[in-house]
Amino acid sequence: MGTKFEIKETKKGERIMYQIVVLREPNDSILNQLMELRRKAFPSGWNEYADISYYAESIIDPKNLVVVLLDGENLLGFLLATPHNVAREDLIVEDPLMEEKENCFYVETIEMSPELTGSLAGGRSFFRMMQVFVSEAAKMGINYFSMHARADSGLSDVIKRYFKHNENIVRRIEKWPWNIDGPVEYIAGKCRRDIIAG
Repeated sequence: MGTKFEIKETKKGERIMYQIVVLREPNDSILNQLMELRRKAFPSGWNEYADISYYAESIIDPKNLVVVLLDGENLLGFLLATPHNVAREDLIVEDPLMEEKENCFYVETIEMSPELTGSLAGGRSFFRMMQVFVSEAAKMGINYFSMHARADSGLSDVIKRYFKHNENIVRRIEKWPWNIDGPVEYIAGKCRRDIIAG
């Protein structure tokens, strides 16, 4: 089940086997780990509306796409994408320039374990998660993606680098309420694996 890949962790010189899985069924262990990961990965106040039941419902909703990174049973990464136009209805007050777009996923959240942040293994794992995301999106007939990526954490720079061959729309929003009024960049582009830069 899922996509397995091996990463050599250069600091320890050991090989680690990670697995990327498209999640369709809620799993108590994954959900509990996700809430802990969210507390560690995000500043207080980010996505504060999201509780464990929200994520459980998001996982089983067939219109959504949930991709997880696992080390055995341990959750190391989580990506939730929802239909762009549904997200737009929730965010239009905060971002009035957000236009309607069909066949588009809004990447609501990407969370990685702090233990991977800044490491070679973390970078490769994130890249593989994005590859699986765009591949699975294509299978669902989704041709575009959008997101509000945190600028203060460096996420927006990572996304722009991975999609540098894309025709991206990028706008900076200096005060985003879901980032405790910190800056984000709205990034939108084509959802194609062949234009992700490694």
